[in-house]
Amino acid sequence: MLFAIFALAPLVPHVQAQNAVPLWTNYYDGPVSGNDFPNALAVDHSGNVFVTGNSIGILGHPGASGTDWATVAYSSTGVPLWTNRYNGPGDALDYPRAIAVDGNGNVIVAGQSVGSGSIFEKNADFATIKYSGGGVPLWTNRYNGPAKSGDLARVVAVDTNGNVLVSGISDTGFGTNYDFATIKYSSAGVPLWTNRYHGPGSGFDYPYALATDTGGNAIVTGGSAGINGDYDYVTIKYSSAGARLWTNRYDGPGHSSDSASAVAADADGNVFVTGSSGFPTNVDSVTIKYSSAGIPLWTNRYDSPDLNNAATALAVDSTGNAFVAVSSTDITNNSYVRSATIKYSSAGVAIWTNCNNYGGNQITLRSNGVVLVSGISQTTAFSSSGVPLWTNFYPASGAYLVWAVIDDSNNAVMMGQS
Repeated sequence: MLFAIFALAPLVPHVQAQNAVPLWTNYYDGPVSGNDFPNALAVDHSGNVFVTGNSIGILGHPGASGTDWATVAYSSTGVPLWTNRYNGPGDALDYPRAIAVDGNGNVIVAGQSVGSGSIFEKNADFATIKYSGGGVPLWTNRYNGPAKSGDLARVVAVDTNGNVLVSGISDTGFGTNYDFATIKYSSAGVPLWTNRYHGPGSGFDYPYALATDTGGNAIVTGGSAGINGDYDYVTIKYSSAGARLWTNRYDGPGHSSDSASAVAADADGNVFVTGSSGFPTNVDSVTIKYSSAGIPLWTNRYDSPDLNNAATALAVDSTGNAFVAVSSTDITNNSYVRSATIKYSSAGVAIWTNCNNYGGNQITLRSNGVVLVSGISQTTAFSSSGVPLWTNFYPASGAYLVWAVIDDSNNAVMMGQS
């Protein structure tokens, strides 16, 4: 299994239902020709492409294959620029989970990395690495939580000053309890603060998404065990200095399980959160808007009859409109049925909903109003008014798209495995 990365040139906005023009395709095959799985993708302002994933390396501890981080850079024209691999101190199972690019073109990768003493996740630490745009490692930081056990970084973001925010789960040391752990590093890699969140249910608290606003505040969201044993949305806002400003929980009708999957902030500091509510049956997607002070402004549920509807991605444009990607599955057998893309106004009005079979794992916006939604093997682009512009299907056998972004020239860059 290989990394597959390819770029597509955009079509003019009035052209509908056509494929975009392929510009280039690149594959990455690790040093032992084993399985290589991409996990995250980013582009800089020059159109350079950065992809990270896990890649089989040399044999690690007896009985296990060493899995390394592999981060690869390509120019805007698809020329490979550099490749960096990271093998943690445990010489075992290391997985990068997220990647971001700062305003100076530096690349930050975060994930989990096994320390010494065990080959498994139970002894994993957070690991965060910053590379220059030219691929030079600038610093590496590891975080081993108070339980000295399983710490798994999942998301990363960079603020306007180049500071790095990382969040993930961290073992409390008490049974199966895990907390949110959110860390801020300076651009030079100096740890500035660490905050943990332990929910009221003293159970499993799992951050799924992280964002920063224009004031340098950090917003983290995910799922958190409630006092009745179900799971709720939880969204936390920290100041740039690490003070917790507010915490909001959302427990949907019926008090079943709810979990947030994506977060974004608009230019005014309002916070948008989306995810799924009602698990395991009759699941709806729920999108919430909070003011910068944490006041709930509106809540919208999307329910498609006889389907479970889980929101998977979210983006907000410059005027405060929110775009949500929803993946719908059959209630009886949990098989994939279709996806929906919804545009909400800043006041919470559903402006348009577009249902298709293109998947909805990732959603990206561009300044020309194009909305790019990617999913299993296919990617589609919509105009800001919801008109389908083009659809691209990657035809390789066994191909699976997992991420897509749009660069500053409105080219689509997609990543998957093949």
